[in-house]
Amino acid sequence: MKNFFFTIFHPSFWLMNYSYSKTWDKQLNILMCENKFKKINIHRTELGNFILWTASYPYAAFTIISPVEINIRPKRYTIYLAYQKMIKDFLT
Repeated sequence: MKNFFFTIFHPSFWLMNYSYSKTWDKQLNILMCENKFKKINIHRTELGNFILWTASYPYAAFTIISPVEINIRPKRYTIYLAYQKMIKDFLT
């Protein structure tokens, strides 16, 4: 229910690129608990063994670009949480 209301009250999250993946959503949440984001450049960041695309926040952020590019995305709310954690990790 929280995800539903989050989406309604944040119009920038209404339109998204790529398909939602429940598996990637769970994996990203686990990775965020166990690792810190490491900045590569303004477009990419590293989390665990993955390099993620972050430049197109929120509509195409946190998609996997390495080791293999996969055009899937986590939940909208997970994208929001990942972005918040990424900013916090960069500042600490």
